[in-house]
Amino acid sequence: MAFDAIPFAIDREASLYRRPDVLTKTDTKLVPLDVVAAFEVKGDSEWVRIKGKPAGEKWFKEGWVKWNNVIAGEKNIALAVYSKLIEAEINEENKSEQLASVLDNTELQNEILFPAFQKKFGIYNADEHFDENSPIGDFLKLLPEKSLPYTAGLNDNEGCEELSIQHKTDILGLSKENA
Repeated sequence: MAFDAIPFAIDREASLYRRPDVLTKTDTKLVPLDVVAAFEVKGDSEWVRIKGKPAGEKWFKEGWVKWNNVIAGEKNIALAVYSKLIEAEINEENKSEQLASVLDNTELQNEILFPAFQKKFGIYNADEHFDENSPIGDFLKLLPEKSLPYTAGLNDNEGCEELSIQHKTDILGLSKENA
């Protein structure tokens, strides 16, 4: 358990760095749906210090990643946690039931990590998830590989779809001055 930290999920393959400096890259890789705790922001909001257990590792690792590799949001983090729980399930019948439960959950289907979840369990091509004409699809097409330090989500408020975009430092409660 991490105190004074904010939960995030990794949304694309990321390298772990010893310091917020590209020259300190380690051999540790984080993959989509890894869950991490964020402690601090450095470098004009370009870097975040995290701690988490990379897929396939026995021990937690601590270091720095670039902002464009992490995503916040309760539902995205829930998808990452569900993926770890389902992956750890030994009983195949229970695993299938849990997987079906997550895939059928309409609250999770419009989340950014949903395609990564589907891909992890071999459901179908994750690149086909977003409709070209959907608000979230339009937003993601504008971002160069989601490289900006923003997180986005599609909310359904009383039948009206609404795209919410939030700067990641706002989520942490940090500003560039505090970083």
